[in-house]
Parts: sequence; structure tokens; C-alpha cells
Amino acid sequence: MTTHPLAGKKAPASMLVNVPELVSSYYTNEPKGPVAFGTSGHRGSSFDGTFNEHHIAAVGLRGYLAHRILLQNGFKSKNLSGGYRTYSAVVK
Repeated sequence: MTTHPLAGKKAPASMLVNVPELVSSYYTNEPKGPVAFGTSGHRGSSFDGTFNEHHIAAVGLRGYLAHRILLQNGFKSKNLSGGYRTYSAVVK
């Protein structure tokens, strides 16, 4: 396995993200379509409107709707608010 050329070095300014601008984009940019999720996380960015507050709300709504469909079809189901941290606290 090779070592990345920047390993152990300070990141160049061109690689850094403007955090205040990113946070502002998260709340102000209109969504530009669905965000693609995979095993290593989201594939969107608040800068281009492909991952923002609207997407988080949609994920929560999707979980709630799935929970309701399961209940209506006779399955036992719970819908936890808070994501994985809440889930891991409950199943301990």
C-alpha cells in the first residue's frame, strides 16, 4: 500500500473548505434533486444543492412512512428520532 504524498503534511489552501459558506449553503440553497446514498455516506454537497436541510427532512419522512406502512400491514415497528446514536442506545 502506498502512502499519500500529503500524509503528515499540512493540507494546501486549495483543498480546504470554507466552512461558514458551506453551512450557509446547507440552509439557503434549493435542493437540486435526490441525494445518492451508499455504503460510505452521502454523495452530495451543500454547495451545489445536492445535500441540504431538505434532504435530511426527506430521509426522516421516508423512515416515518416506512414505519406506518409496516404497522398497517401487521408488523411490529418503531420509528426512532435521532439516527444511529439513538438506535445504538436503545439496542444496548
